[in-house]
Amino acid sequence: MRQLCLWMICLFSFNAYSISDQYTLRTEIFFCKYSEGSNYDDVVKYEKKYEKFLRQNGLKYSKAILTPVIAGETDYDFVLWGSWPNGEEMYREYGAYLNDYDNTNENPSICNSNFAVINTAARHLRIPQEEYDNIQFVEFANCKFTEEASFN
Repeated sequence: MRQLCLWMICLFSFNAYSISDQYTLRTEIFFCKYSEGSNYDDVVKYEKKYEKFLRQNGLKYSKAILTPVIAGETDYDFVLWGSWPNGEEMYREYGAYLNDYDNTNENPSICNSNFAVINTAARHLRIPQEEYDNIQFVEFANCKFTEEASFN
């Protein structure tokens, strides 16, 4: 009986350890339209300036510009998806943006809708194949068209 109890404790503590292997991150999502006369290239140029600011200040923030391919009728042209590894880094980046970043007037887009998602679990991709449809993780890919391909 004692061995059975010990075995059960070990089993549950292993399970707790494996669950704690999943990490949390803070995420913000903006739904944006191009300002009049602006386009995707202007947004990339603006975000590259911000990336330089992040690096100069040692800030841990990552951002992706997502362009909908199949989205139906939307009231946005693109999505900005930003993430921090933890709340402390989120606080540092917000403070630096509000206090030290002075290129905010150059923004080539208008972002009317935004969402902040805090304490979300980010699942590793080593999950079993049969669980992929149940978990519904998101994968982003940085792709380029071949010479023969286009959206049109």
